[in-house]
Amino acid sequence: MSYQRQLTRRITHLAPPLLVLLLAFGLQLRYLAELRAMFPAGFTQPFCGVDALAHYNRALQLLDGTLPGDQTYFFIPLYPFYLAGLIKFFGDSLLLPVFMQALLQLAGLAALYGIGRIAFSRTAGLLAMLGLATYNYYLFYLPCYDQTLLTTPFLTLGVFFLLTFYRRDQARWVVAAGIALGLAALSRPTVLLTLPVASLWLGWLCWSVKDVELMTDGGSLTPSGGIGSFSPPFGGAGGGLNAVGRSLRAWIGYSILLVVPFILLVAPITLHNYRVSGRFILISDNFDVNIFTGNNPDALGLDSLAHAQSQPPVLRFLQTLQRVDAGETTFPAEVLRYYREQPGDALALNLRKTWLWFGQSTELLVEPFFPLRVTQAGTLAHLPLLWQPLVVVALLGIVLGQKRAWPPVVLLWAVYGVFSLGSILFFIQLRFRLPFIPFVMLFAASLLAIALHWAAQQPRRFWGVLAALLLLLPLLPGLSLFILIFLGLGLAQGRWRLPRYRWAAVAIVAYLLLVSLWAQAEAAASDVAQRIDIYLGPPLAGESVLGQTFTMDCNGLNYVEVTLGVLGDAPDQPVTFNLTADPASPDNLYSETFDSRSVRDFERKAFVFPPIADSAGQRYFFFLSSPTAAPDNAITARGYSDTPVDYFPGGRAYAGQLAGLQPQQADFAFTAKCQLTWWQKLRHALGGRE
Repeated sequence: MSYQRQLTRRITHLAPPLLVLLLAFGLQLRYLAELRAMFPAGFTQPFCGVDALAHYNRALQLLDGTLPGDQTYFFIPLYPFYLAGLIKFFGDSLLLPVFMQALLQLAGLAALYGIGRIAFSRTAGLLAMLGLATYNYYLFYLPCYDQTLLTTPFLTLGVFFLLTFYRRDQARWVVAAGIALGLAALSRPTVLLTLPVASLWLGWLCWSVKDVELMTDGGSLTPSGGIGSFSPPFGGAGGGLNAVGRSLRAWIGYSILLVVPFILLVAPITLHNYRVSGRFILISDNFDVNIFTGNNPDALGLDSLAHAQSQPPVLRFLQTLQRVDAGETTFPAEVLRYYREQPGDALALNLRKTWLWFGQSTELLVEPFFPLRVTQAGTLAHLPLLWQPLVVVALLGIVLGQKRAWPPVVLLWAVYGVFSLGSILFFIQLRFRLPFIPFVMLFAASLLAIALHWAAQQPRRFWGVLAALLLLLPLLPGLSLFILIFLGLGLAQGRWRLPRYRWAAVAIVAYLLLVSLWAQAEAAASDVAQRIDIYLGPPLAGESVLGQTFTMDCNGLNYVEVTLGVLGDAPDQPVTFNLTADPASPDNLYSETFDSRSVRDFERKAFVFPPIADSAGQRYFFFLSSPTAAPDNAITARGYSDTPVDYFPGGRAYAGQLAGLQPQQADFAFTAKCQLTWWQKLRHALGGRE
């Protein structure tokens, strides 16, 4: 092949990922510019609240010698070290760490392309890269001073380096992987679990990889051979060792190369912790409190209660903390007691955390310190990828995808599997899930990319998967984008020229349009809602009432659903729901009394009443009261704080006596709906009024 042809081929292969990197960089710059316009004073201090400020202050204390001092590392150290290094060499710039994080994100995108290319195909790598670059919640935290902004690229790079070793059999890539995984562990200690997994995977390569073909678009080959295919890193080919001995020596050697960089990175922190405390603390001395935060009778699988100090669970936590400080117990002991005494509740909690990690897609996981909603940022609001459809497509890619190189895929399953288990063991936040997103993107992209092969070689499988996606579409309208990409790639071989395929494509696009209209019509009937319900309101007892204002967008209001909570002992008094025009109105539009003895915490109580004809544009106020209840056996309503961002600007919670209600910086969790025909819903969704 001539030099000119080689150069043309290289440019052809490099141009698409480079264009994606340029797109990603453009989105980053636009998002940061938009934030600076929205929050002119936002970048005069570390962005994203108390955690960001803590990282910054620790960096300054590391520079002046105050930290670590004579105490253990009670914080995860990499991000403060990262800030301290930038401040020392480049000055105290609040924007420089953000731009460095943007560059690291781009490096992670490039690594993701490489992983997809090695494990699946160039098309899969490019689709995964494009998906991650345009996923709104991946960009969401870019301006934050947060440790996961380092974990994500370093973990992705670590996996890429391991797969590059698999492809090229060069020991330096194992060393690079050890460095990257060590840095990732210093920013997120759960990454520690990936080291033994990576070592076992290296052993598998050294012992049993044989005649494995790398499934790329270009058809290049991976190392082949049987036991001992990978040469020992020390001592040449292994002398007179037999195949088994040579493989064992190779495994031990590569494991040493993987682990030694990690030890060199972590050892100074571990030695300091041991010197000042006499205890073996590998990285951070906050394991005990974190494991308790995610595993106790009050835990919801989230960490958000730490931001609302008046909540009853927080008060109980403070009591436990006093007992720990007095030496009466320890946090791990309390966790074990919880699992031993309430195994059913513990199982339900871990199932909830599993759902939060894999399936939860709403703002419930966004911590309250971030002063923005994704829908409020123009750069992010219109990006098309949604989490739940993405997970469904990725799951289909895991189960059905066939064109893959098994050693890389097994590494992906193992690394991200143990990382997920380690994260679920504690508690879930959206930012903690960032390092997991590339894995989901890869397998979703693998399903889309294989449509090219299936359409040409296995048309029944192609149409079967397409039919499955179409059946799921009414449940997950966000699948439309994936269906269009899958269909487009499948018909890219020229099959669209055939009349039957052309008409099938037209029918599918028409179906997508109808489902999209149907989804918008259904949303139009319940477009007034605030569903975040992790906080408890004040007790509903005596003359106290709890209420919420809202403005309806459609005519025919006939349904309000409120999320209830339970305080203290089991409630036993009647509770009344009232709907009025506003807090000052004495006239009830609807009233209903129910027995609180059957109410459970987080129960959604629905109230259905005759439709209010002209409700569109009108303001309403519902409130709950229970005059005969005592504070010790009262129910309450659940909701969410408006600090620092108001997730429901169309209304406000109220509490107190009816004659002197006080507005709260919060909103109760509720849903309001109108009684509309399907045609009325559609007209409303398209901007009309009923």
